Amino acid sequence: MSTRALTEHLGVTRETVRKDIEYLAERVKLRQIRGGATQIRAQEIPMASRTQLNASGKTRIALALAAQIPDGSSLFLDNGSSTFALAQALHARMDLMVYTNDFAIAQQIALNCRELIMLGGKVDTQEMATIGIETTVQISQYHVDFAVVSAGGLSARTLLTDFSKEAVSFRTQMLLNGGTRFVIADHAKFGVVGQMAMPTPPKGTCIMMDQRPDPEVLSAITQNGMIFQITD
Repeated sequence: MSTRALTEHLGVTRETVRKDIEYLAERVKLRQIRGGATQIRAQEIPMASRTQLNASGKTRIALALAAQIPDGSSLFLDNGSSTFALAQALHARMDLMVYTNDFAIAQQIALNCRELIMLGGKVDTQEMATIGIETTVQISQYHVDFAVVSAGGLSARTLLTDFSKEAVSFRTQMLLNGGTRFVIADHAKFGVVGQMAMPTPPKGTCIMMDQRPDPEVLSAITQNGMIFQITD
């Protein structure tokens, strides 16, 4: 959160907020950045909890995204609660060709597909998804109309982050091989800084959000050649 947002929300001075941020940063409760503070998070929230976190916002994003994907499209869907919401929102689509590493997404979207490719590799039993070098190499062999991935965090300073090298490599490759590219970052991801930075996505990639973030975040998105869509 920005210092300005905190002062408005708490009804205190900027100096009070600055001192509190310094105090909490010294005790490793948050990360102090220019103009505010971000969360420190070393690992992803468990899938069961993420499914319940901001479910309405993820649904709004999913419906807006589904409206842009016509029948007969080919698409990448990475693992996660946001992309699972999109799989649900695509229930009216037909003749899709879907590549995914997520077992739940594969089951959800199977009846809408003319072809469904389940990517192989090491199974992450917490996520119930395949991940690792084999999965990334396999996805590099395909090109699709739409690539849709989720992000672990979104902030002005670090832009997009995630929680493992494997996840970053996999999602980066999906975006590189997609025609139209989307990154889903609902407002629960705002200000979150994962331990791994994602490379800047290709120019024209659209960041899908359910709420408007701080102006600094929007500026960072556009300055890096991307666009954004807000569903609120």
